Amino acid sequence: MSTNTPEVSSPRESVQDALVEIRDRADENRRKLFRAFRQWKRLHYALGGLAVVLAAVSAGTGLASVAGRIPAAILAITSGAVTGLATFFASEKRSQTKKAQSAAWIEVKNAAQNMLDVKLIDDQWLTSCAWEDVAALREEEKRLIKELDG
Repeated sequence: MSTNTPEVSSPRESVQDALVEIRDRADENRRKLFRAFRQWKRLHYALGGLAVVLAAVSAGTGLASVAGRIPAAILAITSGAVTGLATFFASEKRSQTKKAQSAAWIEVKNAAQNMLDVKLIDDQWLTSCAWEDVAALREEEKRLIKELDG
């Protein structure tokens, strides 16, 4: 396991460049998806919390007095509309999907980083299967991008 034989210096640099590119792209996608996960999660709790508060206020208003029936009905309709929006947006499902997609990109990033940290110094790996491993990471990237688009 040598680290600087002349016949593998150039391949080492090109494999390193490819792995750094994959790692950085995976990290960027992970960050974007994690932000999307947090936004969908916030929307889920905001809409759900608002629907619960509106329903509770509606019930309290309707039970408090006869004159409160019309405001209670308006609040109940609003609560139903907010609940409908929460269902329509499927924010909980979307947040979990984004979280899983973010985790998949973390795996790609970690695999590329592992190759940079551990395998890149191995001349045998460089000359035998480095490009196959890089190609496998690129295929995983393509699959994940296709999943995002689909």
